[in-house]
Parts: sequence; structure tokens; C-alpha cells
Amino acid sequence: MTIWLLGNTVSQWLYGTHLHPLSSYLTVWPLLLGVAVGADVGEAVVRISIDRSLDRFGLRPLV
Repeated sequence: MTIWLLGNTVSQWLYGTHLHPLSSYLTVWPLLLGVAVGADVGEAVVRISIDRSLDRFGLRPLV
């Protein structure tokens, strides 16, 4: 069943009849990944800055 659905989706992409074209997936997923990685990097920068300036809330384990 899964292989049939995947084949059906690929054939729809090839004919241009799928509701979400492949190009939209290739655009959206890298953007979502970039936002997630950017949030992680931003949090790390804030935690390191606070740790160095106030010596609190660093990157050490919480437990």
C-alpha cells in the first residue's frame, strides 16, 4: 500500500497534477530546518553570554 501511494505521488509530481508540487517541499523543508537550527544557535549564544557575564545558566548539565 505504501509503495503504491508513493508511486502514485511520484507520478502526480511528474505530470504536475499533485496538490503540493515537489518544488514546494524542496523550498519549505530547508527553511524549517534553518529556523530550527537558528533557534538552537541563538539559545546557545544567549546562554553562553549570560554564563560569561553573570556566571549563571551556562551550558553545564542541569542535573
